[in-house]
Amino acid sequence: MRTLLLIGADSTIGQSVAKAFIEGDLPGLSAYATAKAGLEVFAQVLAKENPRWRITVVRPAAVATRFWERVPFRLPPNALNTEIVALRILEAYYEEQKDVIDILPA
Repeated sequence: MRTLLLIGADSTIGQSVAKAFIEGDLPGLSAYATAKAGLEVFAQVLAKENPRWRITVVRPAAVATRFWERVPFRLPPNALNTEIVALRILEAYYEEQKDVIDILPA
């Protein structure tokens, strides 16, 4: 069985990025916003085309990365650290989870 893990964005981050992009505050991020918006539909269609594959969309909440240095809004105080997100993705892989996994702050 093939496994494909896709990293998406949670709805809060996606809405913030989309709003900032539409208002003109995020020049050059159209590819990022488009990729995040279409990722789940892509995964659903891919899963139907390849029923033997295990396809998982991982949607972490805000993650403390350098991304936040480039956007006109602040890193949320409860942002996840990258190690937590990486461990959760590994858990999803080894536990053979599929569909959508939300990684949220505790």
